[in-house]
Amino acid sequence: MTPPLFRLTASQIHVLMLLDDGPEEDSVGMELEDFRGQQAEVAVQLKKIGLVETHFGWRFSIWFRLTVKGRNLLRTGVR
Repeated sequence: MTPPLFRLTASQIHVLMLLDDGPEEDSVGMELEDFRGQQAEVAVQLKKIGLVETHFGWRFSIWFRLTVKGRNLLRTGVR
């Protein structure tokens, strides 16, 4: 079950906001190497609860994107 937005940590909300790079159809997300500090670890936590997904890109890069559930949570505060 996905927690409401107010149950996420400040770091988790920050990573969701970083990944919110436009409308879903145009969103590319963020490449793993662009995260700083513990942001990548937080993104993995968000993936485990279904708010973020990963995709493999060119030259073995890993990209993180918001899922529909993650985007809805960020927009409305609920899944």
